[in-house]
Amino acid sequence: MLTRWTTESEKEQLLGLQTAEILDLNARKEFQRITELTSRMFMAPIAIITVLDEHRQWFKAPVGVDMDGSLRTDAFCDHTIRNEGIMVIPDTHLDSRFSENPLVTHKPNIRFYAGVPLIMESGHAIGSLCIIDTQPRTFSEEQGQQLQAMAAIVQAQLHYHHRIGKINEVTGLPNRTQLKLDLKSLCILAPGSARGLVLMEVLNHASLLEMSNALGLNYVEQLMRDIAKAVTDMTGPHATVYHVGLARFAWVISAGRQEDEEALVNQLLEYLQKPITSADLRFELQPRAGVVRFYLNQDEVDDVIRKAMVCVQQAGYNARSFHRYEENEDSLQQRSYRLLRDFGRALGNGQLRLVYQPKFDNHSFSCKGLEALIRWKHPQMGEIPPSEFIPLVEATPLIHSLTRFVIKTALAQVAAWKAEKLDLQVSINISPRNLDEVDFPDYLNAMCNQHGVPLENIVIECTESDVLTGHGTVQALQQIRKLGIKVALDDFGAAYSNLASLKNLPAEILKIDRSMVCDIDTNDRALSVLKSIMTMASDLGYRLVAEGVDSAEVFDLLVSLGFDEIQGYYFSRPIEASEIRKFVEERNRYANGK
Repeated sequence: MLTRWTTESEKEQLLGLQTAEILDLNARKEFQRITELTSRMFMAPIAIITVLDEHRQWFKAPVGVDMDGSLRTDAFCDHTIRNEGIMVIPDTHLDSRFSENPLVTHKPNIRFYAGVPLIMESGHAIGSLCIIDTQPRTFSEEQGQQLQAMAAIVQAQLHYHHRIGKINEVTGLPNRTQLKLDLKSLCILAPGSARGLVLMEVLNHASLLEMSNALGLNYVEQLMRDIAKAVTDMTGPHATVYHVGLARFAWVISAGRQEDEEALVNQLLEYLQKPITSADLRFELQPRAGVVRFYLNQDEVDDVIRKAMVCVQQAGYNARSFHRYEENEDSLQQRSYRLLRDFGRALGNGQLRLVYQPKFDNHSFSCKGLEALIRWKHPQMGEIPPSEFIPLVEATPLIHSLTRFVIKTALAQVAAWKAEKLDLQVSINISPRNLDEVDFPDYLNAMCNQHGVPLENIVIECTESDVLTGHGTVQALQQIRKLGIKVALDDFGAAYSNLASLKNLPAEILKIDRSMVCDIDTNDRALSVLKSIMTMASDLGYRLVAEGVDSAEVFDLLVSLGFDEIQGYYFSRPIEASEIRKFVEERNRYANGK
């Protein structure tokens, strides 16, 4: 699986590409010769080297097309970089992913496509070498190998041009490439000696890009030059300072006492925390730094820059300006990366499944509803808690695929139960990012129709904070309610819980978080708060659901208070779909007996 871009690393990659002039491939005749040769080799009317940035794909050294690129959302290349090898589309008209693509229905009228991702030394896929035809065609395995060989030539040229510059063009300081070379040289000069690598980020990527948008690139570059001078002056003539990222600087120190190392770094941090004047403007920086101790051997040197980046990131997580590298934190981060890397594969090979947690209906004493919950059994790591992988996935475009997997799986199961005369309402959790999709309500409606599931059998759950802070989420939920699908506010009470906003939120079910109910049998204040919420919610017409109920005492108290539904381990743990019929029938027989 190729390294996937998060939004932050995408921006860093873009600026790195600009610095190395890779986006100016048209100026390099060797790349034009490669695409011309590729076009002739495969008798393809179009051959292109494509490069992606955050919003667009750019056509570089093109043959047979006079366009300079397209939106990234339309880019075949955006699909190609997600593959480990070649991607071939023999006939785009027969591929539902591309049949309505503007590049198919309009210029350049792509009918056949074959592309190979171009991988930088960092592991990032930056674009592709592709051939295009306006007619459908077949593509043999041998031809695929030949195209991959041509892509390898492009990559070699890209690597060469990337390596050729070892000086940051803005600050004039040696860059990350030079740092890597110098670390390898130190391994030869002083093998086995202890050193420390300091990495300092003076501005985070988001702030830097906002500044660039507001003031222009010239101001940002001048600020980087002034900061570089300040860091160089503070570290003294015996230290070599490297400009290793957008606003990141690094230098190597001798491994002395930790107290002395921290004193040196904190002195520089204190200096940079003061307002700095650059180009007649005053700026407030947000510097943070990390220190990694390492020994001068090849294995440790190869990994020390990555460890320093982990260190700086951890300083940000902890809201601190300084952090020292810790192995356990790094292990957790590497685990998170592996999970995110493997999740795309998990979506397609049966590692994911849904379990269902029954809800107790307080009016009939039966079970009429369930909540669909995702589970992941990793082939090597075993069961992965949703609390671990969902936040990772939610920060990437994979959340859209996950939500659609859950919707399709849950609806198919509801349809199967209905065919067995088992009528159940199922709640499905969604992300605020799903609500930002323009067609999400229509997608829900279409999926319900496709599976023959009545809309009233579905409840959409989203957290209150998501609704209040998401863009366009309220409007999307209103559309979902108009369809006849119920909307529930999940985890109410877990965050800031703006009570006044309840009158405006487009929901009819209020799910009270376990933190609000777990101790009501022993805490009078907690019980009073819950009763107040119940009164307010009832007056506003909400149906009340308590979740996370794990004890008989709390369960009985909630029943007496008149909650509409109760959900938690006391009533039932989440169970497999195959066990639902037995559970529901036994529960409902018991309820009817009462």
